Amino acid sequence: MHIKHLVLAAAAVGSLAGAAQAGAIGVGAFTAPVVTGFGNPGPTANIGEPLGIANYTFTSSGGDGLIWWGANGFNDCIGGCVTTSLSATGNSPYSLDVDLGGAFALAGLYVGQATAYSLDVSFFDLGHALLGTVNVTGAGDGVSFAGWESDLNKVASIQITNQVADNFVISAQSGYLQANGGVPEPASWALMISGFGLAGAALRRRRMIAA
Repeated sequence: MHIKHLVLAAAAVGSLAGAAQAGAIGVGAFTAPVVTGFGNPGPTANIGEPLGIANYTFTSSGGDGLIWWGANGFNDCIGGCVTTSLSATGNSPYSLDVDLGGAFALAGLYVGQATAYSLDVSFFDLGHALLGTVNVTGAGDGVSFAGWESDLNKVASIQITNQVADNFVISAQSGYLQANGGVPEPASWALMISGFGLAGAALRRRRMIAA
């Protein structure tokens, strides 16, 4: 095998190993996430903006404050959560904006509302370019998970937008972050191993000819 073929085989292996993945994901796609609950360790309180919790920084489109909830019995806020201000309700669309404090290959949130909801969860990179949007719906008093994977242009911020003027706040219950991207599929692993084998065989043959 000529050196040109060896280079092509190595390039094919590298291409498989470095193939970028991007798109909507469920919570099951996180293999080793850093999980943060957004519950207030103290009593529920109206909080000025911005609100910082762990890596996350919360603001709203209304800019008139947030509510940081302690543990309560509502299913959309189990253990506590962060919501937009009550004074911002009734305006559609309005949003809860979340800066992740870094850039991550996988990121997601559990979000919801007290009543039936339709929320657009948009994911942005460090330059605030839109990576993609996931719409989540629910019957109310509950949460849905929205996540995004982007191995190349990593996720740096998330915006949750309410599309219905229903006078209920947006709830963000917990967040998932993971720095590394996805694992190649078994078929990709097989091709990669095959490529390494070809490259190794070429090296052995060149050594035998040289000897």
